[in-house]
Amino acid sequence: MVRVQDQAWPGNVLPEEDHEFEQAMKSLLVRAHWLDAPTREIRTELRKWFEAGYSVDAILVALDRTPANVRQRPRDKNEDLHRYLRSRLRAWYEDDPDALLGTVVRPPRPGMSMRQWWTIARRNEQRSAVRKTAPVLTEAGRKAREQALEQSRSKRRDPVSDAREKDRTNRAALDSLLLPGAPVPPIPAAPALLPPTGRTAGRMVAAYAGSRAAIAHDPRVRRLVERLVGERRGPTEAERQVLANAVKDARRRAALGALEAAGSEVGDDVGLLSDEGWRILTYLDRAMATSLPLDAMMVVLDMSVRDAAGDPA
Repeated sequence: MVRVQDQAWPGNVLPEEDHEFEQAMKSLLVRAHWLDAPTREIRTELRKWFEAGYSVDAILVALDRTPANVRQRPRDKNEDLHRYLRSRLRAWYEDDPDALLGTVVRPPRPGMSMRQWWTIARRNEQRSAVRKTAPVLTEAGRKAREQALEQSRSKRRDPVSDAREKDRTNRAALDSLLLPGAPVPPIPAAPALLPPTGRTAGRMVAAYAGSRAAIAHDPRVRRLVERLVGERRGPTEAERQVLANAVKDARRRAALGALEAAGSEVGDDVGLLSDEGWRILTYLDRAMATSLPLDAMMVVLDMSVRDAAGDPA
């Protein structure tokens, strides 16, 4: 059984057990800055949406926006929390007359099970952890180390001194462009690097795999490809041009979706995600640090997303 602290509950995890529902509810209250004590009605209302596939991230977005991406009225100062939840989340019920009563629309943010989140988190932690023992060098590694030591002992110019001299030359050239008596403008500080977990190659691969999947699932692209496969023939010149335009449009929407997905991980005020952004965020949530080759890692991501969505293709 996987347990995390209340304040560390992941916003994209779907609670399944009773203690997980309680943790997710407390996390929602803290993130929304609500000081209300959770009553039985509040617990019942939130549990209903958790069981419908809405995570904490999804509920926060649903309270802020309607499915039409229209901003909802914020909670009044003296508004009852249970009444606020019911009134704002009512917009997320399916209004199709053919839909079952009480059916909700797709959550505005994708989610995953605690087991999936824990597996990904543990794998990333193991891959990112500092090794306790140095790996044993192979024969090629020992030769490379000896060559590097020999090269370091050889007489050569000091690269640090060269860099400093070049910097002094550049600074003197820039100072000569200043007007007499004008102060030297300050140089802005360089932005800090992201933590190591934010620079893993896994997230780059996940974003690429999500963009590729968004293009492959584009309705126009799929319709054209399925027609050619069904007729067992290659495209004509006109169909090839139409397919190229469809792929180009899908690639542009995938790029915008990648920006939406990245922005949604920073804050909750991005609004509703497009289909492409929703799909790419699903891939980003499953990004992992791994030593697999690029093609193998993309296959693992595709299978993980497909299994979570129940999509056979």
